[in-house]
Amino acid sequence: MSKLELLFVGLPNVGKSSLINSLTGSVLKVGNWSGTTVEKRSLQWKPEFTQEPITVVDLPGSYSLHATSPEEEITRQVVGESPTDRRRLLVNVVDSGQLERDLYLTLELKELGQPMLVVLNLADEAEKFGIKVDAASLAERLDLPVVSTVGVSRDGAAALATQLALSLPSLEPSPSTPFSSEEPDLKQLENRMREVMELSAATSTCSAEPGRTKLWHRRLDHALLHPFLGPILFVLAMLLVFRFTFLLSDPWITFLGTVQEVLARWVTALPLPALVNSFLAEGVIGGLGTVAAFSPVLFFLYFGMSFLERTGFLPRIAVGTDRVLRSFGLSGRSLVPLLLGFGCNVPALAACRTIDSSSERIRAAIAIPFMSCGARLAVYSLFAAIFFPGREAWVVLGLYLGGIVVGLVSAALFGKRSQSESVHSVIELPPFRLPPLRILVKQAWTRCYRFVQGAGRMVCLTVVVVWAMLHIPHGMQTQVEQSLYGRVSQLAIPIFRPMGVEDPHLVGALIPGIVAKEVVIGSMATSISGLVPLEPLSLSDGISQLGEAGLTALEETGGAILAMVSGLHLDISPNEESTPELMADLATRTTAAGALGYLVFILLYTPCVATVAALRDLVGWRWAGFLVFYQLAVAWVFGVLVYQIARLAGFS
Repeated sequence: MSKLELLFVGLPNVGKSSLINSLTGSVLKVGNWSGTTVEKRSLQWKPEFTQEPITVVDLPGSYSLHATSPEEEITRQVVGESPTDRRRLLVNVVDSGQLERDLYLTLELKELGQPMLVVLNLADEAEKFGIKVDAASLAERLDLPVVSTVGVSRDGAAALATQLALSLPSLEPSPSTPFSSEEPDLKQLENRMREVMELSAATSTCSAEPGRTKLWHRRLDHALLHPFLGPILFVLAMLLVFRFTFLLSDPWITFLGTVQEVLARWVTALPLPALVNSFLAEGVIGGLGTVAAFSPVLFFLYFGMSFLERTGFLPRIAVGTDRVLRSFGLSGRSLVPLLLGFGCNVPALAACRTIDSSSERIRAAIAIPFMSCGARLAVYSLFAAIFFPGREAWVVLGLYLGGIVVGLVSAALFGKRSQSESVHSVIELPPFRLPPLRILVKQAWTRCYRFVQGAGRMVCLTVVVVWAMLHIPHGMQTQVEQSLYGRVSQLAIPIFRPMGVEDPHLVGALIPGIVAKEVVIGSMATSISGLVPLEPLSLSDGISQLGEAGLTALEETGGAILAMVSGLHLDISPNEESTPELMADLATRTTAAGALGYLVFILLYTPCVATVAALRDLVGWRWAGFLVFYQLAVAWVFGVLVYQIARLAGFS
């Protein structure tokens, strides 16, 4: 461990993580809501002004050292330590526009007697509201170094880096003054708040002009917080995000499908044993390549969701939906974990620790596995593009909303609550912020890269297992129906026949899907590619195909952007010439009604083993085991029900 530590401490949503990212070049998760950081996170940083690495610690947001939640307790314990084997500096991040709120924690931290630096973050935002803070005057009154920063800008942490270069060389280990865990009485609180108010009044000024910005913010708040208009705006926003996702990702899905096909045909042309060629072309390239081909969907979805997060849209939806969530035994506080479930269920379950009520925490944990994670989106987008061209956004939106409804109803049915318990929450509304495009692209790219990188290991193992099962017992001469994979799939077909799914390739892919949804498409590609003989391809022909596919993708992307800007409808659904072989093959293996039933089953059955493990850690083995069987039963019932309704409605 490094002998030098920087502890970033502050209230929730003051930009600690963004400031660390700007300072160190890291990519910690950030969002414009309270509770984005729910655990202690650290990284190693090697700046130019020091010869030794620095451990940078991002602590959960805390309103006071008198902890009232698990994450505040983590912060109190860490800052209260008195390490003698390393030097540490407290970096107290303060919102420049809310000194009266933030300086309470600053004065508590100062009482610890540790080396400390105050950072006035979000200085640009404060100026928009006519607030100006005299950093020099604040530094004099606190007797601490004070710097102003803008964490989200490219050079926003330059002043902080300069101050650290001055402070760190002379830093020495310093014992911490014990902090009293007793709650202050009313008189002590009054004295402390008077001190905070006087300090804020003496060091900051505010213009009385409301300005257009404030009026614009009030109008948006009025619309988003409306009990009826707010949820409608949320659904419309999600529909636009999905429409944006599919319009821009479809051309690149097709392009990466062409890349996969060219690489597989190049491998087929190599002078290798037939079994090795099959493994490389069908297993490695056919499986991993198919998963990678849907990374554009994840990138553009993460981009859209990051925009909603960082603008302050989602916290307002949490307040607006609080009344609805109360009907299911939840509160607006639970909405953040539920929304995180759209990215990945595992961190969403970890975020449930911010919920104070243990019974509400269990109800949220019951609902989260039904939220559609990014891994399931890859399956949705594939089947929606094949069976519902031009209506992909509506199909995916319906699946997302269906998962929300089933999750909330399940939480209300099985989450125990005593009659005397009242569900309550306090949600702080952040200001509206327009995030820089650079930040959105970087955050979307990082999330997408981490997803593909994390899924890659599991996919590799699964693809090898599926490929081996496809070639047992007769090697290259084994037919899929006669292979071990085909026989196992045939055994499960009677279970899925009522939902219109009788193909062994579709059924078989659900089995490794219990391990991780990322491997469903890879398993399909590996099993189906064994049926399609690949013709060898020369290097020059392959390069020519890749060039043509790249130009087509760029052209269609430009057309999609033009369509969104102008409001025109543009159908960029895959055509017969550019459709990847996997998509063309899957189109013959079930009907549109069967595809809907299959997607509903994917939506509702067990997300992955990592989610089951996270459930076990949060609510125990009994709840986790029960939820696994409950999700399988619910998935089958609704899959059959949706298929039968769709069949009667004429989907074929």
